Amino acid sequence: MAGREGISKEIYYINSVEMPDLTGFLRPNELIITTGYAFRHEPMLLCRLLDEMHRIGSSAIGIKTRRVIQEVPPEALYIPIREEQRSR
Repeated sequence: MAGREGISKEIYYINSVEMPDLTGFLRPNELIITTGYAFRHEPMLLCRLLDEMHRIGSSAIGIKTRRVIQEVPPEALYIPIREEQRSR
């Protein structure tokens, strides 16, 4: 999930995380990989993480589905699109 404009963003770091609050730990140009375990009961935490990632300049997030969470919450899918529209 990087949004259409984020597809060419460079990745300098890859980090696997399962914590809901990453404030202060995110880096620009970072790819976050997660199973979604921290967001399984509160999908809005994922939305907050995506907002923070955009603010910091992180590159993308990869979420493994069907193990812990069945699918990415629909509200989270629209965040990259919304941020692209804001930056135009």
